Amino acid sequence: MLISTRPGLYGNFIWSYKDGVPITSDGVNRSTSYNLLNVKFGYQRELSKHFNLDLSLGINNLTGVQYPIMILPTSYRMRTYQLR
Repeated sequence: MLISTRPGLYGNFIWSYKDGVPITSDGVNRSTSYNLLNVKFGYQRELSKHFNLDLSLGINNLTGVQYPIMILPTSYRMRTYQLR
């Protein structure tokens, strides 16, 4: 959601929910679900016809939630080879 004012101040926040996903191919083990909140505040102004000023400050993961970056499902079989 973006909120802006006539003098050029603006604020933006994004909330996203991620549901748990299966980690194993049988679906028994799952990652946990989590919520993320990102915010951004700033100031915009048109300096001239060709130049704009945009100063902003943003914070990702404002609530400090720990979440998995990458999940690799174990849907393949490990094969071992024996050297002769």
